[in-house]
Amino acid sequence: MENLASPSEPAKRVLRDMIEHEVQQFLDQGGKITVFQGPSADAARSRGSLWLDGSDDLMDSD
Repeated sequence: MENLASPSEPAKRVLRDMIEHEVQQFLDQGGKITVFQGPSADAARSRGSLWLDGSDDLMDSD
């Protein structure tokens, strides 16, 4: 994350357009995306716990 400040609305639109373009290229090349209705309670709790305890175990799993 190079810039922690929230981007302006025009900057957000540019980022959204770039993401949409990359996603479309990925799909055009045969990529598939799975969309879930929402995170499970376990997934949300697990993600939150990494931030709460400052753990970096996923990055140090070598």
